[in-house]
Amino acid sequence: MTRNTTFKRAVCLAQKNLSGAAIACAFAVNAVASDNAAQSSEPPLGKSATAQTAARNAAVLQQLPFTEREDFASVKRGLIAPFKGDIKNAAGRIVWSLNAYEFEQADKSPDTVNPSLWRLAQLNAHAGLFKVTDRVYQVRGLDLSNMTIIESDTGLIIIDPLSFTETARAAIDLYYQHRPKKPVLAVIYSHSHADHFGGVRGVWKRRRVQGRQGGKSTRRSAYGTRGQ
Repeated sequence: MTRNTTFKRAVCLAQKNLSGAAIACAFAVNAVASDNAAQSSEPPLGKSATAQTAARNAAVLQQLPFTEREDFASVKRGLIAPFKGDIKNAAGRIVWSLNAYEFEQADKSPDTVNPSLWRLAQLNAHAGLFKVTDRVYQVRGLDLSNMTIIESDTGLIIIDPLSFTETARAAIDLYYQHRPKKPVLAVIYSHSHADHFGGVRGVWKRRRVQGRQGGKSTRRSAYGTRGQ
């Protein structure tokens, strides 16, 4: 753990005591740790599985039908354009890296990993722009969550604009490379986890992004503010 990560964890613990923002703090720690790993040229240190762990993971291979590969066909359904590589910020630092997960493409999972989790990681590695149904698209694999894009007659409705400005911008840019460049009319957060709203400024260009005004709940979009 680097000093930067340690400092972030200390700040988060302090914030937790003050505000109870445990989820946001954990997310910040993970983001910093991932950033440190992405910038380092050395692989993270690890240790071999114990005999008990290796045996239990090996047993899973006998318990589940790993030769059934339908999931690997289903995960490609609706694919319009794959995404590979890194997403960087203005300073050139890596914000999100698909290259960092290339090791998960090995056919055999390590003794330290449950084979089911290894398989799930391989499925999650299918990143890109997908068509869900008419007028509904998703950008998957560019962040912890997926960004959904709904096409209306006059513009776009974005659901869950990811964690970071850079990943959200990369997602909408990928969409615009293959779909008409309509304006974003509204943004919907399905819930309050940071990976579902943190990147809003990557898709929403207006100066003000907020949900409350004068003590009243509000919605802000291209059509103005509506009190609830």
